[in-house]
Amino acid sequence: MTANTSSSDRPGRERSDTERLIRARARGLLVEHGEKALTLRAIAAELGLTAPALYRYFPSRAALVSAVCADVCADLAHNLRTLIDRVPASDPKARAAAAFRGFRTWALRHRAEFALVFGTPDEGGAGLRDQFGLVLMEVTGGMLASGRLAAAAPVAPAAAGPVLESLRDLLLSGLAEAGVPVERHLIRPDAIYLLLRCWILLYGAVALEVFEKLAFLATDPEPLFDALLAEIADLLDHDPVAGTDGLG
Repeated sequence: MTANTSSSDRPGRERSDTERLIRARARGLLVEHGEKALTLRAIAAELGLTAPALYRYFPSRAALVSAVCADVCADLAHNLRTLIDRVPASDPKARAAAAFRGFRTWALRHRAEFALVFGTPDEGGAGLRDQFGLVLMEVTGGMLASGRLAAAAPVAPAAAGPVLESLRDLLLSGLAEAGVPVERHLIRPDAIYLLLRCWILLYGAVALEVFEKLAFLATDPEPLFDALLAEIADLLDHDPVAGTDGLG
């Protein structure tokens, strides 16, 4: 029975191994030559296969790119989680800072992967459901559950209410998937708006540096990033504000 089971599992294992090999070579081409090098023909040539043979594993270039993005996000998530785990769970702000700083460090060391995942349209539509998204949910959840992330100036614009309401449902779902229980009333619209502001600040600063749009600076931009982190920390460090948020 064991021998038969092992024999029947072999095709599945071989397919999985081949898929991993294809994804690894695709990522290698990405690092060596950039996103435009990710063609099925080029990858097939690298592996000694024909392009049609690759369609048995990935039906399109978009499917392969999505798989490579998932691998990149998994590696990034592992890197950030290692950094976060070094910080006591009782200090969510410090854990968030570790994740933010780690994100910049990883991005500067993996520019091609960053450009693929964060600098191109999301063909796979993974969104907050990928492993990197789960790490963000853990950090976000820690800030929310601590009760320190509450109303902050400026208050979220009233016109953004419907968007923030839909984002609250998305956050609740993501937090549950990440295993971080947060009471619904703590996910206030102004808190969501604040999280968006902080992500835009962080992502904007990292992207500008990765894509060398700060080359006009004569010095290392790290002190500027440190100042930005301090600004984000100040934004996130607010006492809870009592009251209802109007979102039920």
